[in-house]
Amino acid sequence: MPITDPSEYAPRCLERIISTRTISTKGGYFFAGTQGRVVGRNIFLGGNSFRTSPSVSKKNLGDAQAGFSVLWSKSLRLDISVALRTKEFQGQRTPDDICTAPLSFTW
Repeated sequence: MPITDPSEYAPRCLERIISTRTISTKGGYFFAGTQGRVVGRNIFLGGNSFRTSPSVSKKNLGDAQAGFSVLWSKSLRLDISVALRTKEFQGQRTPDDICTAPLSFTW
């Protein structure tokens, strides 16, 4: 659903500023972030919970993500991002990298 009044989604302190200015429907922005996780139990790496089975030594995880978004109108948007994840277990040959490029269209 397109945003008809941007001030509806803004914090109260910004409502007056947004409602008095023209909002461009075209533009873009860059984003970046990091995340760390401690995993208590991963059955895929730790094996069966109720009997002895093959397993590997796991590591704590870290992610880094960066990308950009381009908006052509209120209803057309392209997001491109790359996420890099640290090795998940000892013996893993290479860390994971995930690339996404969703194109969104609303009407």
